[in-house]
Amino acid sequence: MLSLLLLAGCGGKQEKPSPPAIGVADLAALMQAHPLYESYAKKKQVLEGRRWMAQALGDLPPALAEAPPRATSLPDGSGEAKAALLAADWQRKIEDRRRHLSVQGESEAKAYQAELDKEMEARFFNLTLRANTLALSAEEAAANEQAVNALKQERAVKLKAREQTLQNKMVAELATLERQARQEIDASYRQNDRMNTSQPQTLPEAASKETSSPALQELSALEKELSDLENRMRREIETATAKAAEKQNITVVFNQSFIGVNVSALDMTDSIIAEMAKQ
Repeated sequence: MLSLLLLAGCGGKQEKPSPPAIGVADLAALMQAHPLYESYAKKKQVLEGRRWMAQALGDLPPALAEAPPRATSLPDGSGEAKAALLAADWQRKIEDRRRHLSVQGESEAKAYQAELDKEMEARFFNLTLRANTLALSAEEAAANEQAVNALKQERAVKLKAREQTLQNKMVAELATLERQARQEIDASYRQNDRMNTSQPQTLPEAASKETSSPALQELSALEKELSDLENRMRREIETATAKAAEKQNITVVFNQSFIGVNVSALDMTDSIIAEMAKQ
């Protein structure tokens, strides 16, 4: 199913995990840009023409003559729209949490800096007082300055270590939220996929005995040929989508017609088409 074109982890190593980034693509445009689309369109036209002719000549059993041709388009996408809204909700939730943790981390870092400065204040004061009140020799002055610099270096190392600890804490919490987001989005997508996946079309039992005619055999062969070609095109679009998404750190890519108007998403249609051209 290509209403959700991609659901995967972002490529590349990042210092801070980002919320699930959403991309969209025009599936119709991707299909039309596929190198095999011209062949696909011709085969589809041939199939529809042969079906119409068979029906007009009475070669189709009544049950098949009344039924519309097998749909090759995507389902209405209500489930995909829900998955898109879920992804957007997680995007906002993780971004809100990131901002909260960032503010909290800055506050804790400032508190630790104040505590550390208070702890080191006497040592700085003694070194400064010694330099300003005593007649130090050149060697003593150099040693005193070296001690001051060493104290400054110690302070910087401790502040850096605390900053890294707070950063690691934020990264770990956001990574946990991101995993939860991907699990929920994946579960929503898979549930929708199960709901919308239909069984392959088969001839009604009442008409199956009449399928030995050359017209029906030809229709069956054309339908299978068209279905196989469409599945191949979709797989190649999925591959191109995955490559384009990895380059732009996109987590999920939805068919453009299924994404909500209030969802912030990157249009990746052109990027995917460019990847298809490389295949």
